[in-house]
Amino acid sequence: MRAYQVKEHLNTSEHRKAADRKKLSLKMNSLWNVSGIVLYTLSQWGILVVIAKISTAEMVGIFTLGLALTAPVMMLMRFNLRVAVASDDQDQYSFSEYFTSRVYTTFGFILIMGIVSIAYSDQFYTMTVILLLSLARAVDSISDILHGRLQKEERMDLVAKSLILKGILSLALFSLLMILVHDLFISIIGMLVGWLVILIVYDYRKTRDFTNIQWKWKRKDQKAIFFLTLPLGLALLVDSLVANIPRYFIESFQGVEALGFYAAIFYIIHAGSNVVIAISNAVLPRMSKDFQAFRLKKFIQLNTVLVLLLSLGGLLAVGFVHYYGGDVLSLLYTSEYEGYNHLFFLLMVAGVIKYLGKFIETALFATRKFKVQPYINGVTMLIIAVLSFLWIPSYGLNGAAYALLVAELIQLIVRGLILTVFLYQQHWISKQRGEQA
Repeated sequence: MRAYQVKEHLNTSEHRKAADRKKLSLKMNSLWNVSGIVLYTLSQWGILVVIAKISTAEMVGIFTLGLALTAPVMMLMRFNLRVAVASDDQDQYSFSEYFTSRVYTTFGFILIMGIVSIAYSDQFYTMTVILLLSLARAVDSISDILHGRLQKEERMDLVAKSLILKGILSLALFSLLMILVHDLFISIIGMLVGWLVILIVYDYRKTRDFTNIQWKWKRKDQKAIFFLTLPLGLALLVDSLVANIPRYFIESFQGVEALGFYAAIFYIIHAGSNVVIAISNAVLPRMSKDFQAFRLKKFIQLNTVLVLLLSLGGLLAVGFVHYYGGDVLSLLYTSEYEGYNHLFFLLMVAGVIKYLGKFIETALFATRKFKVQPYINGVTMLIIAVLSFLWIPSYGLNGAAYALLVAELIQLIVRGLILTVFLYQQHWISKQRGEQA
């Protein structure tokens, strides 16, 4: 351990004594994380429902367009530092160094989105929504890196409580303002304020219980962190584009209102994806430890259980949507959405394939072989871009679902093959070490 790490460890001893340092079990971490993500996702979904119920499909489209434009840039500029923090079992870098890097990249994100919004300068309202959502994303980015430290400590209960508080407060403020003033811009300000309050009052204070948070800039270390996590940032960028490229083509070929219908239905799939990510975040530290310690049997067993359970749940969800999809859409939104039941079914099939791919992706993250991620997601992005361009003009919103389904299936297969190669390599290294011993 380097000198500064020893010093930081000593400086934080008092904080560690004050905090409840007992790690939760894998089961409890998973339950807490799923609960937090589910409630947070429902709150964000509630925001979309409020817009659809009180306003118009066009406003849903503008809100979704803002999310679709900010998401890829945010994913890149985060460099997925949270995964790097949570999987850094050997304390390669201090948390303060990771935190400093995240602050710098967040400022970079705000600058880039200011430039991107200029492209919509002739649509002033849309431009202001993009800028405001960018600020909200920036606040969320700082919370995210703090959650990474709590995740490393295997205290997903604290992360879950943060998400629950943030979700409830932001939904309450957004809904109240939307009901009072019927204005999307003002309502987003309420959401932003809610996120900022939770960041300052809860996330920062809870993380301080486990470690000091300092401004620590060392050019050599920051450069090393950048090159370590750049592949993760590129992978997240491309992964975000995979979800958002169909939206860009829908907005271009079908218009903002059509985008509103697609986005509202797709958010149901996105909600399920967040549950899968919640479970993945809970198991990532344990997977990483098993892989690095050559406990490959445990590593494979955990992955197998997750995939089997998800496959069973996915089949049930697809069957339910096939028979009752239209009724669900009418209940959640308005009767206008009922006619899009086939689109809902196609997106659900694509979603289940995506969920399976997320579990395999988590296993790849646990290997810390980050450089392969952009190539996997890059292939998927090219496929969905080409298919969206070809199929959306001909098949409309269903064309977007077909493109997503094919791209996710190919991505799942590629990830599975690469993970198999990494496991074989780790097994070979383990065998060689055993023979030398």
